[in-house]
Parts: sequence; C-alpha cells; structure tokens
Amino acid sequence: MAIKKEEGFVLKRWPFRETSLLVTLFTREGGRIKGLVKGVRKEKNTLTARFEPFTHLSLSYYEKTKSETHLISHADVLNSNAFLRNRLDFFSYASYQVDLLDSLFGPHDPQPKIFDLLRGSFALFEKVSPIIVTRVFEAKLLDQAGFLPNLSHCTLCNRENFERSFFSSRQGGLLY
Repeated sequence: MAIKKEEGFVLKRWPFRETSLLVTLFTREGGRIKGLVKGVRKEKNTLTARFEPFTHLSLSYYEKTKSETHLISHADVLNSNAFLRNRLDFFSYASYQVDLLDSLFGPHDPQPKIFDLLRGSFALFEKVSPIIVTRVFEAKLLDQAGFLPNLSHCTLCNRENFERSFFSSRQGGLLY
C-alpha cells in the first residue's frame, strides 16, 4: 500500500456501516477513485462536512492494489463550494456535471485538463448563468473525451472551403 497525496473533488458520498463513509472523488493525478473514510460519522466529529459533494480537497490516502476502494487517512478543505449546495439550480447543474464526468471516465483515468475544467466551472457558477456554464462544460468535456463532432471540414474528403454542407451523425461531422 502506497501513500498518495492529491487534490480532488468529492463527486458522491454515502454511508457505510455505522461510522464510515464511502466517497467517490475525482483527483488530478489519479482520476476517479473510491475511498473509505473510517470513523467520520461518529457523534461530535466535525470531519463529515469535509466530504460534502463538490468540495475541493487536499487528501492523503493509502492506495490499495487489490481493491478499488482506498483508505482515506487525511483531508483538508481547499474550497468548500458551499454555494453550490445552497441553491437548488446550482446544485442541479453541478450534480449534472459530476454525473456526466462520472459516466465518461473510468476509475484511475487521470484527466488533469478535465480536473481544471471542473474547478473553473464551479468557480463560474456565481458569476455566470449556471445553464451557460454547464453547456460550455459539456462541450469542452465532450471535446476532451473525443465525442465532439467535426465541424471544420468534410469528414470524408477533408475539404475545408465549401458553401453548402450536411451534417452526418453516422460520420461524426460535416459532409460536402
């Protein structure tokens, strides 16, 4: 078991047994990981708030090689992003972004550009309409994942200058 220190966002959390939490995190170097936080749900424990959805953390964990669930030993809050949980529209759009990210990338698939995109997206919620932030996030996420259609040239002949074109979902872009 190696000890790792990383930055990450809490994507999801759910109770595990009497006093522990299972959390899904998206980290810069490790990608999406699952972790177990032992004893965090005990009475009079203030650590539970650190693992709220959308919280940006600096964390230390023991990376287990035989299991996908790692043991989280320490976490410091870098940014709580509490405003995302306080308004229903912010919470809905942020949850959608997290679910989209969770479904596109598998476990232990490091995506530093996506990590920065998520951090920037969360920061913009208070300044720009959440629907606009989410649409830009979708487009950039799909582009990074390789799913954005080609709109700059013909997908069959690579011709760029044409007056009339058609979109083909089967070909994944424009046709001359």
